[in-house]
Amino acid sequence: QGGSGGNTTTSYAPAAQYITNQQRGFIFDPHAIGIAKFDEPASTEMLYWHTDTISGTILWGEDMMSLAQELSKTVGTMRPLPEWALEGAIVGIVGGQDFVDEKYALMKSLELPMVGIWMQDWVGEHTYPEGTRLIWNWQLNREWYYDWDRMVAEWALDGVRPFIYINPYIQDTSEISGIRQDQFKEASENGYFVKNQKGEVYLMNSISIWFGMVDFTNPDAWNWM
Repeated sequence: QGGSGGNTTTSYAPAAQYITNQQRGFIFDPHAIGIAKFDEPASTEMLYWHTDTISGTILWGEDMMSLAQELSKTVGTMRPLPEWALEGAIVGIVGGQDFVDEKYALMKSLELPMVGIWMQDWVGEHTYPEGTRLIWNWQLNREWYYDWDRMVAEWALDGVRPFIYINPYIQDTSEISGIRQDQFKEASENGYFVKNQKGEVYLMNSISIWFGMVDFTNPDAWNWM
């Protein structure tokens, strides 16, 4: 809704565990697709497809803190954030070089404490039939951010760091001009993508974007990414 994508089984961060205010927790082990239904106040329903067995762990704790600690023994605990990350805002901005420069200067003039600027459009943008979207070729787009080196050097003097992101989905950019390193072509030629039953690149699409997914079970692909 409201422009978001996906469906009921779409998630960038699937979590097959949960805890409740009744001091109970559950961890589910199947790798199959599943859905948790929390519609009923007194019960929870777990639905799994393509499996005939479900295994897991039932947790109990005297309070929410002890329950969370029990859960952490299985799922792990995130490392604490560095101290510098708590000293100011990490601000997300998109729009290219001139727009980011303008907004940064404005925030600095207002003395907003900042420690980072996150730009998800560091890879540049392209216009598709469904609208303007990022280019899933994880390389700095020096046309979109034509003065990147100067920009981040000035931020460093203010104690502000640049933030970007990547993911393992790499787009076929054969119809996009100005690509300096065709990562889709490179990954395809070197066997770095997940393959289908025919041994071909397993192609997926996000509306108009066709992409492959890096196979992290391949050590060479891991190191390349």
